[in-house]
Amino acid sequence: MTKVARIFEEEKLQALAQAEEEKRLALAKAEEDNRQALAKERKEYVLKMLKKNYPTEEISSIISGISTDEIDAMRRDAGLFRPDEC
Repeated sequence: MTKVARIFEEEKLQALAQAEEEKRLALAKAEEDNRQALAKERKEYVLKMLKKNYPTEEISSIISGISTDEIDAMRRDAGLFRPDEC
């Protein structure tokens, strides 16, 4: 292989490695953005259910990935109390 061809091959390999790294970073960012969007959506659903006075246990059984402690904290933060909690 000539020196020029070797340089072209090295540049090509570097460009491919850089493109692969950029792809990996873009996928990681997209996954994180998706996780954050799902968490936000989940909290919005919980707040709607809290406003309709759903029991904490029922919410936690319907919405996965959120604990009863988190639901109770959201209820307190939103100033929403169940009639039996007053």
